[in-house]
Amino acid sequence: MFLGLALLLLGAKPAAPRCGPDMEGWTLDPLPADRSPVDLSFMNESPAGGHGFVSAKGDRLVFEDGTPARFWGVNVQASALFRTREDSIARHAKRIAQLGFNLVRLHHHDSMGFVKPSLIDHKLPHSQRFNPRAQARFDLWISELKKNGIYVWLDLHTGRVFKEGDEIPGFEDLLRGKKPGEGKGFLYLNTRLQELMRSFNETFLGHVNPHTGLAYKDDPVVIGVLITNENDVTHHFGRNFRGNENLHHRGLYATALKAFSAKSGVSEAKVLAGRTRIGTKLWLNQIEHDFNVGMRAHLAELGFRGIVATTNLWAGGRLHSLPSLSDGDLVDVHSYALPNALRVDPRRMANFVAHVSTGQLLGRPLSVSEWNHGKPLAEARHGSAVYMASIASLQGWDAPMLFGYSNRPLQAPGRPIPWSSFKDPPVMGLMPAAAMLFRTGHVRQAERFFVLEPDRRAIFAEDLRAGQVPALRTLVEQSRVAIRLPEVPELPWLKPAPVPEDATVIRDLNHSFLAAGEDNTIVRSDTGELRRDWSGPLFVVVDAHSEA
Repeated sequence: MFLGLALLLLGAKPAAPRCGPDMEGWTLDPLPADRSPVDLSFMNESPAGGHGFVSAKGDRLVFEDGTPARFWGVNVQASALFRTREDSIARHAKRIAQLGFNLVRLHHHDSMGFVKPSLIDHKLPHSQRFNPRAQARFDLWISELKKNGIYVWLDLHTGRVFKEGDEIPGFEDLLRGKKPGEGKGFLYLNTRLQELMRSFNETFLGHVNPHTGLAYKDDPVVIGVLITNENDVTHHFGRNFRGNENLHHRGLYATALKAFSAKSGVSEAKVLAGRTRIGTKLWLNQIEHDFNVGMRAHLAELGFRGIVATTNLWAGGRLHSLPSLSDGDLVDVHSYALPNALRVDPRRMANFVAHVSTGQLLGRPLSVSEWNHGKPLAEARHGSAVYMASIASLQGWDAPMLFGYSNRPLQAPGRPIPWSSFKDPPVMGLMPAAAMLFRTGHVRQAERFFVLEPDRRAIFAEDLRAGQVPALRTLVEQSRVAIRLPEVPELPWLKPAPVPEDATVIRDLNHSFLAAGEDNTIVRSDTGELRRDWSGPLFVVVDAHSEA
């Protein structure tokens, strides 16, 4: 079966009736819930795992036998994991393959607030026992996905709620904040929390799936793991160690800082007083690095052979978060689009693909374990899958994953809801086209390669993200772009990758690669295959493999 992609015109408002969030004029259930209108399952080799484990080789993912690894993925999360009936799990695993996916991220498996049941038994006074019925559903998901040639990405820590029975020093600090008990931020310095995480990882990855006969850690269907989801101290949760609260963890912070200061020369007094931007950001990267080294060493002791991501670049992630993210085999990014993503003038601001490119470190693969519209039922969402697939192909990104397929039981009837796109026509209607475009190379990788080299001050003194880096946001739709971090004496473990001979080095981050002027409203890829006119908006894909 051949899917023609001769010309895709995306971005213009759909004809009436409008498919807006109010859903007036919708035809309910236009997409069958148990199958895809287009069957791309032939692209998957079943069962998954025949090429061995996945590893990172330079800035690419490869299978153990040397076969290049490229993944077009989707999330299945929360109640969809544990409250979907067994027969529905089998049907949807097949449908996910038909839609063109070859990777599923199983997400919110440990969350204990809005997810009931979850993998952790929430009825106990501690968080250290698994729910056997939930584990059985999780096993079935992995087994059915594997049968259909679909690989699996596992999170190790997402929304686990630690409890008083876990006997955590400073537990009262964890009870403050929007999500009491989650431990985000704190776990980077709290050794008891780290011990509990390692115990979870040992039980989780060592569990033998009765359907496959393999422990998760020994099954090549599991391409990789994320140590902790949306959890960093370099940008978000470093505040847990400042202020007049959280006295126990402030003490851990001060003690650890003293040792770092003696070794690195970073002023302990200035960091504690909040009077050094550079020193504080260096120190926060060191906190994450020490944690990452310990967690990765434990995963190696367990015998896990897949790729490892540490945490994510997310919610407007800054360049100064990149050093500790380089501890992973790849860098993982979360990026959500505003409703007008295709209307964005990259000379003036960044859209969601530019935010993804912030995580493209030179010499590292890149995954996007969450992408979607920030308002999932946004009117212009019909163009997003093909747009993401096109830019990911142009840039050579390795594993984009839509968030998500579903976060509710999959046998449940009803209209599309946020974060459950499995029956959403504007998203899933074009998903097979996006999958084939990305997985079969319909859009070529860019011909030119630019390496941005921010200096030490740009990384650690300035609060830079994609929207404040014109070079990044104006290049991402034209040519390949990656970021090379500088050498930093205070962080001797940070090893910048060598610059390829064919790359052009850019040190002026403020340089725009698009001409100014109100009449200039088009950005084109250097391959000639992609063109976006933000005045329309109009996004055009023309490739040599397509039939007219």
